[in-house]
Amino acid sequence: MIVLYFKEHLLHDYPQHPENASRIESIKDRLREVSNFIEVEPEFDENIISRVHSPEYVEEIKKLSEKTETVIFLDPDTYLVHGTYRAAVLSANLLIKAYELRNKHVFALTRPPGHHADKHKPGGFCIFNNVAILTRLAVDDGLDVLVLDLDYHHGNGTQNLLPEEAVFVSIHRYGVYPGTGHYVERDEGRIYNIPLPFGWINDLEYFYIFEKLVIPIVENRNPDIIIISMGFDGHQKDLLGDWALVRVWRNIFKHIREYRIVMALEGGYNPSGILGGIRDIKDGLEGKEVMLEGPIRKELAKYIDDLAVYFNLK
Repeated sequence: MIVLYFKEHLLHDYPQHPENASRIESIKDRLREVSNFIEVEPEFDENIISRVHSPEYVEEIKKLSEKTETVIFLDPDTYLVHGTYRAAVLSANLLIKAYELRNKHVFALTRPPGHHADKHKPGGFCIFNNVAILTRLAVDDGLDVLVLDLDYHHGNGTQNLLPEEAVFVSIHRYGVYPGTGHYVERDEGRIYNIPLPFGWINDLEYFYIFEKLVIPIVENRNPDIIIISMGFDGHQKDLLGDWALVRVWRNIFKHIREYRIVMALEGGYNPSGILGGIRDIKDGLEGKEVMLEGPIRKELAKYIDDLAVYFNLK
């Protein structure tokens, strides 16, 4: 697995905010040791942003960045500083660079993240929707695309911006920000939301969910490429989530390693959780797995089994 990094993510930084540059900078040297870590300079292509965002919104972010000397908040959660526009454009281009490498498995350290950003507005720490932009490009290239969102929060922006040719699958905590992602949101059957009204989900429970619901969807679709919004805010030590995941990513990625996969970093606010997660993804893609721990609650198992029936996966 290749891990792509770009230095200018540092332009978008507000240390008092959970989504700050230290999320990556504090683990950068360790990532060099555990992966094929490559520092690149993405192309500064502004035109790609308008593939999914309105020109008016793009221009608004650009102008605000140019005139801002301190920090302003675009909404209660999402900040902007002088370098935000450039960093956000480069973040989207980093993910496209990951796609253009044509390696089987590539992880792009995208900041600012993107899956909450919608056509006309930011949200949830996100400025431009990196995954939606790449999905549009890959569909235009003629690929069959499956978007998989493994962030703790629902990728509402990505769902809204999804090309009609692509499929969207999201496992997320229900009842928290952004309050979307109910399983009845189907959009002619191309949307598979797996909203979990459970706290403290452990590794074994999460893999049960993945095995029962996601693997059948992936196998039925058999996409040319899986584009993943990879968040680590479900980690047991994360600052914002209330799940108890530790090693599950190794087993998940072992089961989808035969597919071409491009990953974008979304959430995850404990750097050690990001580092451990990326290490486990790499190991899983190399065919390794780990013994997962924790009981599977009966009410959770029934909920997932009912969803499998609802999605016609049984």
